[in-house]
Amino acid sequence: MVEDMFGGWEYRSNHAAHYNGRFNATFVYAFNQKEDRKELWNYLMQLNLRSIPWVVLGDFNAVLHAEDRIGGTPVTYAEIMDFQLCLDTCGLVELPTNGGKYTWTDNQDERIFSRIDWVFVNGEWIDDMPYCRENILPAGVSDHCPIVVQMVKQIKKTRLAFKFCNVWCQHPYFHKVVEDGWCTDIAGYRMFQVVQKLKRLKQNLKQLHRQHFSNIVQEAKNDRIAMLQCQERLLANPTDAHIQQEEKSLRLKYSQSAKLSELFLLQRSKATWIKLGDDNTKYFFSLIKQRKLIQSVCQIQD
Repeated sequence: MVEDMFGGWEYRSNHAAHYNGRFNATFVYAFNQKEDRKELWNYLMQLNLRSIPWVVLGDFNAVLHAEDRIGGTPVTYAEIMDFQLCLDTCGLVELPTNGGKYTWTDNQDERIFSRIDWVFVNGEWIDDMPYCRENILPAGVSDHCPIVVQMVKQIKKTRLAFKFCNVWCQHPYFHKVVEDGWCTDIAGYRMFQVVQKLKRLKQNLKQLHRQHFSNIVQEAKNDRIAMLQCQERLLANPTDAHIQQEEKSLRLKYSQSAKLSELFLLQRSKATWIKLGDDNTKYFFSLIKQRKLIQSVCQIQD
């Protein structure tokens, strides 16, 4: 096992698509045997760089998902669980990929294809370099495919399509907003009426979102801080009826805002494993940003 840590690299360029700052890079060449790789996982979890953009790349000699191998023995959970635990602990996610899926082959008659070469980044990397991707190149005479990490030109954002937010249904005025938008009299053909009502309803729902849900995550965070501060005052004066009532009110307010925030982030990330308390972590938001980056189109194959 060989790992080299090059702390605080600095890359400067006048090109707009390049990064101008500092980051940490860890290069990995892992052992072939599963038990021998445990030292690598422990090393990365101890290193666990979260205060600066961090990229971890190289030959991990390990698959991460069941579909990362074609041919040979099937992938088992016992084979990948230590690898997955390491990435979760370090807050690392896969960098979106261009090119092929598999990076290694045994070059035999009945070939085995595997994805064992990886590029992982943390949330700070995605924040600072959101348009960075890995390109998997042809292997040539080697059994491994070279991987190039590069900036891609920033894609100009177009107007986003309307998306219904499930948390809107929790607002007491939601049904009235829908009724007002749908019951408006519009002259014209039936289909024209339907289209115009949908457009009007969409604008009303957007207004509802701007007024009550545009900063829902931060509101939950502020409510939690206010509740904790009140509870500290209550600990100092446990018999104060006024503080008791205030703490009860703030606790109820935070419970409601935290629930709404969780529902909002659950839909936004499409993650079924979210648990209360995980919604405000940088790692959680990095997964959302990673999903958006994966969905962007930077190449088309005919």
